[in-house]
Amino acid sequence: MDISKLDVIGASNNGVDIKILNPLDNEPMGLEITVVGAMSTNYQDDLSILFAEIEDYKEENKLPENPTKKQLAQNKILVDKFDAEITAKFLAKYTKGWKGLIENGKEISFSIDEAERIYKQYPIIRTQVQRGMMDIANFIKA
Repeated sequence: MDISKLDVIGASNNGVDIKILNPLDNEPMGLEITVVGAMSTNYQDDLSILFAEIEDYKEENKLPENPTKKQLAQNKILVDKFDAEITAKFLAKYTKGWKGLIENGKEISFSIDEAERIYKQYPIIRTQVQRGMMDIANFIKA
């Protein structure tokens, strides 16, 4: 067996196209987003920094010892919003481009800023891209 087919680090660095699927019927929607994989050279280091930022945020917004239900709910909203924003920023950094991204009838040109906005605004896309980046099978040559 040619073990070069198992070079997931090289393949992750090169990137892969993630086909965005319609959540209602699991069919491709004509949108492909090219991303670097989770096994890429810098991804793991940056992921550690991301988790540290999330933990710092949670610590800075720590609840009192016996929080009320309202305080718990407010804190969860803040943490979830922060998590979505920082995840969008992280994913945008590892997005290399896309094909077929149309919003309100207009094709959207790729940029890191646009990628971050799309990931913030469209959690279905964000979730599928995140899963695709983490799925090692996407980066193994057949």
